[in-house]
Amino acid sequence: MRRRKVNKIFKIGRDDLANHLIEYKAILRTQMTVIIKKIIKAIKKALSNISDDKEKILFFNLNLADYQRYLCEISVVKESKQEIIIECEKTYLKLIQMFEDQFISKVNPCRVTTLYHYTIFLYEICNRKNDAIDKLKQYHQEIIENLDTAFKVYLETYDLLNIITDNLTNWIINRNSLSGINPSLDNEQELVKL
Repeated sequence: MRRRKVNKIFKIGRDDLANHLIEYKAILRTQMTVIIKKIIKAIKKALSNISDDKEKILFFNLNLADYQRYLCEISVVKESKQEIIIECEKTYLKLIQMFEDQFISKVNPCRVTTLYHYTIFLYEICNRKNDAIDKLKQYHQEIIENLDTAFKVYLETYDLLNIITDNLTNWIINRNSLSGINPSLDNEQELVKL
């Protein structure tokens, strides 16, 4: 019996296999959308129950923005995707403003993660690559300038800074190669170094 199923699978032509993969991808997208929407709903409910704990508010807003970004990544309906993109950007900007209003350290890991995820959102979801690169350069510089204020608690900030540096370097090389500029690392003046 198993042998027949295996033989049947191998007899499927490439077109049939492609159609099965497309169907499976659609099923996964639907299931993931349902799960992510439930998570977003739970995060919003948790946020409505928090009043004074600023760290929890920041934490849940960061997760909300990230799950909204995940929803943007898998959404295929243009109109609803655009609504999700707008809502996601509002959440990221609100969160960034909360960090500024509360004078959170520039090297706070949660703040650094938020800024990094926001630039990923701009780069990958909004296709605003130059804006993402400019913002990531700015955030990168702010982190470097304030790294000396970091306590041992913020050691993970240094690791995040290395990830940001690598990502920024890759984005700049990619942008320059698409623009016809020689992507050689030796000639790259705008690359950042730690």
